[in-house]
Amino acid sequence: MKSTPFFAALALALGFVAGCAHLDLTPESDPQRVVTGNVTLRDATLFPPEAVLTVRVIDRVVPEVTRNPMATATPASSSLERQPEAVERILGEQVIHAPGATPIPFRIEFAADDATMRRGVALDARIAFDGKVRYRSLEAGIVTLSSLMRSNDVPIEPAK
Repeated sequence: MKSTPFFAALALALGFVAGCAHLDLTPESDPQRVVTGNVTLRDATLFPPEAVLTVRVIDRVVPEVTRNPMATATPASSSLERQPEAVERILGEQVIHAPGATPIPFRIEFAADDATMRRGVALDARIAFDGKVRYRSLEAGIVTLSSLMRSNDVPIEPAK
């Protein structure tokens, strides 16, 4: 029975080693990022000289719903619950006056940690003139760590 403490110590040591196996020890990369690309329109359109193009990098975060563990949910009450709205945080933007014709190149510097980039950030583009948004991106271009290094196209369409 002298080996019992040895096996107990061995099992404890293996437990510590196995517990550390899931730790991510890779260092975070530099949070300073740069995204480049082009704002495109299906037809080559020349915008008036007073047009202003705004391209933004947006982090959309949906807050987690916290529920009361003591509350009982019924099908009727849970269907009436409102989903939390996404909170948008502008990480960076570029404003281009008199953008000319598409494709319009852009370059935006912004700061985002690796966790945010794994989730993805959205690219949003709008062209305004005569006091109204005339063109905008309808589908958000998503940029992640893997797509950050290549050129990202943001298609725009006439605003309705």
